[in-house]
Amino acid sequence: VDIIAKIGVPGSVIQTVYAQTASLVTPSQTNNDYITLIQVNITPKYATSKILINGIAAVSFSGGNYPAIHARIYRDSTTAKQYWGYEGPTNTHRILNEPIHFLDSPTTTSALTYYVKITNTSGSAYTGTYTARGNSYNQSTITVQEIAQ
Repeated sequence: VDIIAKIGVPGSVIQTVYAQTASLVTPSQTNNDYITLIQVNITPKYATSKILINGIAAVSFSGGNYPAIHARIYRDSTTAKQYWGYEGPTNTHRILNEPIHFLDSPTTTSALTYYVKITNTSGSAYTGTYTARGNSYNQSTITVQEIAQ
């Protein structure tokens, strides 16, 4: 059986792209200003493919006055899906590990960039937001797969 024929079987994974971050994220001091937590690039081989996004948004933060933290998945500059919120009292330290997932239908063979962005939507600006703390439990990850249709 020809290997190319197998690649096009609906449901098969055509390609996988993975990213992990442990770098500092400096939050905006303005509520509702989304900043990039992690990003990954993929160029679909077929315009009919689906793009499956899975990962973990790991955020550690402290301070702020009842901040509500939200995350979004973007395809390029377009919002694809909005996620969780968390509110907490002033001057506490919290670690969030939230699963992110989305099945996209971009209908293109052009290069795409998927971002996970976070913001504070209420309360005062928060401080000390960053990813990772020296182990995989607190690292943001994103896996993007092209799935044949």
